[in-house]
Amino acid sequence: LIEWVDGMPAADTFTYMPQNVASVQIDGIETRFDTRLAGVDTHMSYTWIDPRDLDNDKRLIRRARNTFKLQLDRKIGKLALGANCLVQDDRYNDAANLVILDGYALVGVHAQYDFASHWWLRTKVDNLFDKQYETAKTYNSPGRSVFVSVGTQWQ
Repeated sequence: LIEWVDGMPAADTFTYMPQNVASVQIDGIETRFDTRLAGVDTHMSYTWIDPRDLDNDKRLIRRARNTFKLQLDRKIGKLALGANCLVQDDRYNDAANLVILDGYALVGVHAQYDFASHWWLRTKVDNLFDKQYETAKTYNSPGRSVFVSVGTQWQ
């Protein structure tokens, strides 16, 4: 397994180098549940992993043990509405498991309106609450993002 590790000990450097992890074991379980509740398509998933460097019995870097995802979608005539949520717990940023990156929850919403035959207008907002989070130390993660698009599909 190749991991990217901080190549310089100084806090103000951003030099990362590939490093081989000789012996790794990742155990886990993943579940998914899809259903329709009161006209709402509901998709839930949960993943638990135990990612280990077998040489030092430490957790592999930047891997959350628990991940939960939820997506809700509802179609009302020509309008489709939805929301999603991603929750991940903490992770270590270093192989020694000393630097902890906090867990986080991100929420997004989306809508699509079919305004003409084969044409749609779509908008989505990712990271709705502008949550500041890190998946790697000093790595800038996206803040709130808004996307608007017009599209067509012919079959």
